[in-house]
Amino acid sequence: MAFFDDLGAKLSKTGQKTMQKANDLADITKLNMRTGELNKAIQELYAKVGEQYYALHREQPEEALASLCGEIDAANQELEQIRADVQRIRQIKVCPSCGYENPSDASFCCKCSAALPELPRREEAGGPVCPSCGAPVMEGAAFCTKCGTRLAPPQE
Repeated sequence: MAFFDDLGAKLSKTGQKTMQKANDLADITKLNMRTGELNKAIQELYAKVGEQYYALHREQPEEALASLCGEIDAANQELEQIRADVQRIRQIKVCPSCGYENPSDASFCCKCSAALPELPRREEAGGPVCPSCGAPVMEGAAFCTKCGTRLAPPQE
């Protein structure tokens, strides 16, 4: 019987060690997850500090941060140009009062009812347009696909 008693004690001790290791592993996993959450929160706070600094000091940044502020300015200018190009291509009228993007045929803003500026004709932007409605037309087209107006035959 002593053999079985020893075997039972050894199994019990091994089971306890296994349970302790499993508990330790679970604790380490929880701590690693919390570490990741805190690192992410810190990175978000750094970004907020940077945004606030830029908002407060972009006109006169400290010398050490001037080049970074300049890079942000350049990226913002490029973004604005891209937005303007997309609006021009899509023929979107942006309300000067509220900034809402309206369809090209709107005369007044759908959101605040402010008068909208006329869009430049497409030919000014680099492509042929219908002389009747101003819609873009394909080179060599015989008719406007928007209003059906007969177009002049292409010059040879």
